[in-house]
Amino acid sequence: MKNKEAVSPIIGVVLLLAITIVLASVMFLWVSGIVLQSGSAPVGTLAVEKTGNSTLVNYTITLTAFRPRTDPKDIVCYFYDGNGVSKGRFDFPESPGQKKSITVNVNGNRNGNVNWTNDDNNMVSSYDVIHITIEVSTDKDRTLLSTYSFALRYKPDGALIAQADLS
Repeated sequence: MKNKEAVSPIIGVVLLLAITIVLASVMFLWVSGIVLQSGSAPVGTLAVEKTGNSTLVNYTITLTAFRPRTDPKDIVCYFYDGNGVSKGRFDFPESPGQKKSITVNVNGNRNGNVNWTNDDNNMVSSYDVIHITIEVSTDKDRTLLSTYSFALRYKPDGALIAQADLS
């Protein structure tokens, strides 16, 4: 008869090591997922209202959903044409009510300004409003501008937060 006592402790040690490694891996993935998620780009949606007269086009852009709350210094705003080519870019206003000059390329550069309305401690969040006014000189400019889209991007990694057509 053979002595079988040596087999059982070896199998037990291997099983304990395997279980420990699997549990440690699962915990590592879970914790790293939480850490990565907290530093990831915000997500949101935009609603656009357009008004204006013969020389100005006004856009009221409402962040209908935006999470998590984000520092305005981490957001960049873009105008894109129908082919996805950038036609203007500006940093988000650093504080609510601050009027900021912008330039948008619509048959040449057009001047404008932007300001931001907020009620949440200077952090960008849901239901904030961005007011954009762009000077236009012809109906052709107004028509071309209506083919553009407006987008918010997260400055640290360039991720798209939200985009909406300006039609």
